[in-house]
Amino acid sequence: MTASREVYASVPGVSAPSGSSLQCRCHGGVANLRGSLVSPSQDQNSLIFPPSSWNKGVVNLSSFSFSPSVFSLLDKGLNFALAPRKIPVYDIICDVEYRIRDLPDNIKDTIRQDCAIVLKKAKPPRMNLSKEEFSALKSLNQNQDIVVLKADKGGATVILNKDDYCKKMLDHLHNSGSYKKLLKYPLKKISRMVALAIKSSSSVGSLCHKLIESSPLTPRIYGLPKIHKERVPLRPIVNSIGGPTYLLAKFLALKLKPLVGRTESFVKDSASFINELKDIKLDPNDILVSFDVVSLYTCIPIKEALEVIYRLTDLDTALLVEICLTSTFLCFEGEFFEQTCGVAMGSPLSPIVANLFMENFEAKALASACLLPKLWRRYVDDTNVIWSHGQEELDRFFNHLNCQSSAIKFTMEKEVNGCLPFLDILISKNIDSSLSHSVFRKKTHTEQYLHADSHHFPAQKMGVLNTLATRALRISDNKSFDKERSHLLNVFVENGYSRRLGQKAFLKASKNASINKEQKERRLVVLLPYVQGTTDKIAWILKRYDIPSTFRPLNTIRKSLRSVKDPVDPKDMKGVYLIPCSCGTPYIGETGRSIHQRISEHVADLRHGRTKSSALAEHVEKTKHQVCIEEANVVAKVVHFHHRKFREAIEIERRPNNLNRDDGWKSSSCWIPSLSSLSRPYTFGDFSTACSEVRHHRTLSF
Repeated sequence: MTASREVYASVPGVSAPSGSSLQCRCHGGVANLRGSLVSPSQDQNSLIFPPSSWNKGVVNLSSFSFSPSVFSLLDKGLNFALAPRKIPVYDIICDVEYRIRDLPDNIKDTIRQDCAIVLKKAKPPRMNLSKEEFSALKSLNQNQDIVVLKADKGGATVILNKDDYCKKMLDHLHNSGSYKKLLKYPLKKISRMVALAIKSSSSVGSLCHKLIESSPLTPRIYGLPKIHKERVPLRPIVNSIGGPTYLLAKFLALKLKPLVGRTESFVKDSASFINELKDIKLDPNDILVSFDVVSLYTCIPIKEALEVIYRLTDLDTALLVEICLTSTFLCFEGEFFEQTCGVAMGSPLSPIVANLFMENFEAKALASACLLPKLWRRYVDDTNVIWSHGQEELDRFFNHLNCQSSAIKFTMEKEVNGCLPFLDILISKNIDSSLSHSVFRKKTHTEQYLHADSHHFPAQKMGVLNTLATRALRISDNKSFDKERSHLLNVFVENGYSRRLGQKAFLKASKNASINKEQKERRLVVLLPYVQGTTDKIAWILKRYDIPSTFRPLNTIRKSLRSVKDPVDPKDMKGVYLIPCSCGTPYIGETGRSIHQRISEHVADLRHGRTKSSALAEHVEKTKHQVCIEEANVVAKVVHFHHRKFREAIEIERRPNNLNRDDGWKSSSCWIPSLSSLSRPYTFGDFSTACSEVRHHRTLSF
């Protein structure tokens, strides 16, 4: 027996796939399950995975074999934050300046001076990857024949052949019936249509201009592998951030949210569902059943969903919802598609529309059913049912549900040995006709959480432990809690935490369970990039002036790997840019539109000699120099207005010999010691600006 078959033979009921190259990373070590190297033409994606006793962190479905250092790296999780190799001085200055902009001048200067001292002395923290892991990260990034993704469920990291991934995505786009290929680039047309609809609507009020994206991006689709299903299909996700309808969809989602949950069947979360279970008494013939809608988001009939929206809300709001749902387009591998059926998973509006549609659907289905379930509770597309009328009538009821719509189809799962999972709860029948409940984990669950060595702020890592301990308290009943607690303490240790920290998390969770917390007033916080020993000190400085801080990781394993989404040209985004002249003197500018658009305006100014409105045109008129438009480059991608202005001011300060006629916003002289420590002006290639592109969308509120 080969080594790979010996490993499989040790797991009951699992046989070794012949000629496979499946590699699974277990917390106890690396299991290399390969006979010979599999070629891309072999159907390795049809493999059936080992049972849940295999605590898989990494699943290799590619035709490549990898060293243990690759698995050691990926087993940390794609959200593992890397310790920065440089201090992100510009980001820190812009974040601090934005938060203190409304304070008195003397307090602002004091804060600046204290922060500048910290930045002057700052040193990058020690790397939290070994040399072998760092080399593995580099080799993964250089391998253009693979993609590294997070699994759809369970938290595993999956390695796929790039060709296999693209084939699955294109097959979904061309053959699922939900998309239509577009021959023309639709961004400008849809952007104009959305802007016109917003301007003519009376439901947005003073937010009109905030909802129109000045520099819209093309939505991009990608897929997450469903490793719990045969042949590993992909779940399509649309990254619509920055798209022409994103801000409008976000606004509409907030406006329509109060309409969701007005039915008796609505399940808010696991805790509210468990509160209902406590009062239920079963009859001897009761059957526990769950119904799940197959691919709900991509199957929702848009026409029927809009009919529901038009009934529930005012005409202007409904018209805006219709614009969002009927103008969904996306790109993949340079091809453009229109979504003709369903809603895009990834849009802020989609969960709201899905819930409202399902509430209407279930009302009609239950009203026309011959027999009704004893209990019907639904969380979006997943329904928990107690059926009292026998197996034969249950089958008829199941067929009745599937006859309601040609687009909406259900699957049914019945109790096994008196147990049935629902959400993250395992419901079990008791001898006394009551129901017990415990935490449920799918077979593909990896027990992989934010690792203790990740370069996150310590309170954020502790928050993960607190959340898991709180969930254990809320979901587990008295019979299962001790087992769940013991299990989680071991899991915490496997993720690099001490047992003492795990016990501390459970102690805090039990204290919080007995306290009714009052909702805190929302306050404006400063969002700092986390650099151990630097930004935590700056947070203490700000705290003296009652300015709360929170932290974001600068770089993660996911961001360090090549993205599976279509790339975005930096010049299509908002930001700070630089245009050089043949004399070596640069012009520095910023724009809230696309940098491409702003540069084209500079070209027009030069062509027509507009010396009054253009510093570049004036310079050319006086000196007859050549402006190197083709060498214009992006200094930083910055979406937020204030951050962009501060960044431009810093760049002008860093390059005093420039063509700018005015300095725009002034950079305080307090920052000079921090800026002088930098050996060169920052350019777009520095990784510390990578998170800036989405900052505006995280902080914008209505």
